[in-house]
Amino acid sequence: ALEELYGLTAFIKWPNDVISDNGKLAGILIQTVDRHTIFGIGINTFDNLTCEAINQDVIGLTADNCHMESLDRRIDLMIEIVNSLAQSVEELRDYGYPHFKPTVESRLAWKDKDVVISLEGHETVGKLQGTLDNGMLLLMTDEGESHHISGTLRLK
Repeated sequence: ALEELYGLTAFIKWPNDVISDNGKLAGILIQTVDRHTIFGIGINTFDNLTCEAINQDVIGLTADNCHMESLDRRIDLMIEIVNSLAQSVEELRDYGYPHFKPTVESRLAWKDKDVVISLEGHETVGKLQGTLDNGMLLLMTDEGESHHISGTLRLK
C-alpha cells in the first residue's frame, strides 16, 4: 500500500515489522482465534522519533515525503491497506504461503546479511537465507540450517 500510494519502498523485517532505509514504519500483529484471524497494524504517520523502549529508530511517513498530516491521506492509506489485506487473505487461504514467498523474499530486509535472532535468552547467529514454505525464517549457521518461527531479529 505504501508503494502503491506513495512510491515508498518498504521492506519486511521478519517477523512483523515494516521498515524503510530510514527506520521502522509499521508493525503488524496477526493472531488466529477460533478459526478467525485478527490483524493489528500500527503505522507511524507523524515525525521521526527514537523510541527507547524498543531500542530502535522509528520513522514517520511525513519524513518519507508521504505528507500524512492530512486526515484524507491517512484514510486513503487505511483503505488501500484493508483492500490489499482482504485480497491477500483470500489468496493465502486459496494458495498458501508458497504463493507469497517470492514477494516476501524480494522484500525481506537483511537477506544475505549476518544476523542474530534472539528468543528466550538464546541467540542464533547466521546468514539470513530467506523463508521456508511454511513461513519460518531460514538462517545458515556454522552448524548448518537453522529454522525459526519467532524471535527478535537484528543485524550482527
